[in-house]
Amino acid sequence: MPGSIVELGNNKYKLVVSCGYKNGPQVRRCKTVEARTKAAVNKKLAVFYAQVQAEMQKKQRQNVRPAVRTKMTVTDLIDVWTEKYGSTLSPTTAQSDKINIKNNILPYIGKRQADAIKADDVLWLIAELRNRPKMRDPTKKLSETTVHSVYKLLRSIYNRCIEWGLVDKNPCEEIPVYQRPKPAESKTPFYQYDEFKRFMQAVRELKDTPTNVKQKLLLFLAFQDVCRRGEMYALTWDRVDFEQSVFKIEESSYYVPGQGINTKDPKTKSSKRELAFGARIKELFLKHKENQEAHLKSRNLKNPQNWIFVRTRGIKSGENVKILDLSSFYNWLQDFIARNNFNHMTVHGWRHMGATYSLARGVDLGTVKDNMGHSDLKTTSRYLHPITVAKKGAAKEMDNLIDETITANDEINSQC
Repeated sequence: MPGSIVELGNNKYKLVVSCGYKNGPQVRRCKTVEARTKAAVNKKLAVFYAQVQAEMQKKQRQNVRPAVRTKMTVTDLIDVWTEKYGSTLSPTTAQSDKINIKNNILPYIGKRQADAIKADDVLWLIAELRNRPKMRDPTKKLSETTVHSVYKLLRSIYNRCIEWGLVDKNPCEEIPVYQRPKPAESKTPFYQYDEFKRFMQAVRELKDTPTNVKQKLLLFLAFQDVCRRGEMYALTWDRVDFEQSVFKIEESSYYVPGQGINTKDPKTKSSKRELAFGARIKELFLKHKENQEAHLKSRNLKNPQNWIFVRTRGIKSGENVKILDLSSFYNWLQDFIARNNFNHMTVHGWRHMGATYSLARGVDLGTVKDNMGHSDLKTTSRYLHPITVAKKGAAKEMDNLIDETITANDEINSQC
């Protein structure tokens, strides 16, 4: 129990709580209380200790460089946040936050005093952003998802700065829930069985050119092994075991403007995983490996990092290849869809379809979760889509169940 108790007699006790040391001696807070039992006095000590701690924390926040705090602008606050917290963010998150701060926060409230920002100021910011044209397409306004991301970022910055004693309140938390921006609901495209079947038949008819082999390999990795885009591009040959027909996901690639493509740890701890592949992917792996080795040899190019998917365009003889451009598969996919008159589909959509059709074909939900690199089933469930064929099959099974019960009742009645 924090603090101490001194018994004074006649059911009276002195509660003592330490407040640390000041210039040598220990500073204590004391309070006299009455209690009939030990349990009661211990409870009073716990309440007193909590009160003292709360008062100390409040005083500490008020005393943190008060002159500086009074003059701190939102820009100053964000500079401190960036210096102390920015290094903990992933490169892609850091880049996204940097853009939002530069374009969507500082031009509006950057010069305002940080601790003077109120809920009404944040609501004004939200309204301004909703009416702001997009930089790339002035005919359109910023999406609600972008507005929400700015609000979420500002709220996070203030929460961190409260912990550091730089401000006392978070104006974003003072906004009623119904007035807070929410991300726009986006529906991931999905091919029902008939269109999926036609798509795969069109893929099957493709000639086995080096480009088509590479793109088909990416397609089946996204669908059959439900890989994320960045995970596929970061694959290396030394992480593929052809004897056991497995490969390891240990990194993910990402792109930052001005810095190019690099690799980092995957999205979550669960994302580092081992995945199995079947005969089709094995065949594509081997064909692609053969094509790649021949191409690199013909142009005298090096691949010291063993990338499976590489970019050779613009690379001179004797130089090292780069990771394949992250838009490569998407661009090929859109061209293929347009030429064959299929509905719109994204790279991430194949991951959704892979999860859904795996489950429909009898793969248990736990295995689907592990294959996707999710840490919980709730996340995986958001990837699942209704399949019309499966719905019809379920309806037929329920019909069969009812028919069985009716038949059974008829047999019982006929025996009576």
